[in-house]
Amino acid sequence: MTKNEAKETALRWIDEATVNGCEPAAGELDDYRDRMDHLLDGVLQGLAAVFPLSGVWGVTHCPEKKLPGGSAAVQKIMPEERYELAHPAAGSVYLEISGAAEVQFPDGHTVKTADGGFTAVRGKLDGGHGITVSGADPFLVRNAALYETTYTSEEKIPAFAPWVPYALPEDLRLLRRVVRQWAGGESECTDYRCEDGRHLLLPYDRWGEYRIYYDRKPGRLSHDASDDTVLDCDPVAESLVPLKLAADVTMGTLDRAQTGYYLENRYASMVLTVQSGRPGDRVQIRPVFAMQ
Repeated sequence: MTKNEAKETALRWIDEATVNGCEPAAGELDDYRDRMDHLLDGVLQGLAAVFPLSGVWGVTHCPEKKLPGGSAAVQKIMPEERYELAHPAAGSVYLEISGAAEVQFPDGHTVKTADGGFTAVRGKLDGGHGITVSGADPFLVRNAALYETTYTSEEKIPAFAPWVPYALPEDLRLLRRVVRQWAGGESECTDYRCEDGRHLLLPYDRWGEYRIYYDRKPGRLSHDASDDTVLDCDPVAESLVPLKLAADVTMGTLDRAQTGYYLENRYASMVLTVQSGRPGDRVQIRPVFAMQ
């Protein structure tokens, strides 16, 4: 169904609900057309909550493998202690430190951190085996990892965390299920998290291809979209778009409010009919006027 078809059919619904099929004045008809342009997007968004649109999104989860040693857990290091992280094959390191501390690298250079929350420290080991961290006061270490790869710059050294975040699709309305594919097959995935409604978190060590099935929002329809724009709507609910549009446009006018209430009730009844899968009543809408 196109935008123009939805508006034309909405006008027919209004005509059907009007006593004696009285044709509106030209000014009222223009007002209907203009307001329908602005209301149609809201109609589609509301219908998608009742008749969901399906979306599928894919993620290749393949974080840099860390070498043995290091931990995501928070560790408290006392002044008389030294925190050491090393491996013979290590080419780069990542860790997060909270507190005043000094990180000593194999080539002799140091990185200092200060109080005020966790600070990410990255560095190339350039043939050395690891790092040593010490401080005059207690400090905390977390998300420490050694990587075999020697990156060309420190900025490219990946962060390490037990959960890896991925931005969810902007059109996501409701996450339905997550399926993981790997070399041994595929299975429903339950060990994931959602954070702030905008990110999917996957376990660091659960490599694989992930398919995310979700209910999506319809594409936004601007008021000035061309009349031949195809509406983003579940085909099952397509016939409800003009009816809801007619109800909304008449509910906004005092002299047509009664017509709007009738159309809104008719819409609610038809929603139940469509949801139940029954064909319902066949309604013959006789046009009195047409859009130019």
